[in-house]
Formats: sequence, C-alpha cells, structure tokens
Amino acid sequence: MEHIAKTRDRTPTPPPDTYYDAEAEVRTRGTGFYAFSKDGAAREEEMEELMKARKETLGERDAATKKKSAREKAKEERRRKIEELRSKRRAEEFLNGLGDLGGIGYDAGKGEG
Repeated sequence: MEHIAKTRDRTPTPPPDTYYDAEAEVRTRGTGFYAFSKDGAAREEEMEELMKARKETLGERDAATKKKSAREKAKEERRRKIEELRSKRRAEEFLNGLGDLGGIGYDAGKGEG
C-alpha cells in the first residue's frame, strides 16, 4: 500500500487554468496564428478584439457578395434585353428578305394575309 501511495499522482485536482504557450512549441505556425497573452484579462480582451474583427470581416464579405450578385443580375438582364433586340432585328431582316411572295395576298406593310 505504501508503494502505491508513493507512486500516486500528486498534481492538484482539478488542475489550475493554464493557457497555450506558443513559445514552448517547436513547430512552425501558419499565417493565421494569433499568440494570445498568458494573462487571463488581457487574453479575454484580445479574444474580444479578434471576434469583433471577424464579425466586421464577415459583414464586409457578405456586403461584397450581395453587391456582386446585384451586378450579375443587372448584367444578365442587359444580356437578355440585347438578345431580345437581336432576335427582333433578325426577324425583321428575315421578313424583309422574303420580299414579294408573288402575289399570295400578303402585304408586308399592312401585316395581314
């Protein structure tokens, strides 16, 4: 029993609050890495600033997406209108190209048969 007591884990339960220590890491960190303070109050403030910046970024991204979709919609409307005008012009050219049909009874000026 004494042997078990000696080998028992003596760390406090529950363990104290510890934060990630970026300087203790050997690995390379990426572009988005943010080294928060080890002080709890400063850490909370940094996290709030980061979340505020994130919300701002998401808002700007959403506004840009809406603006882009409005531009695309206007562009598509212009394309549709241009195609409509082209098809009208082609139809007129086709009808004018037919010319006189040899007295069938159609008068292109009146539009009746």
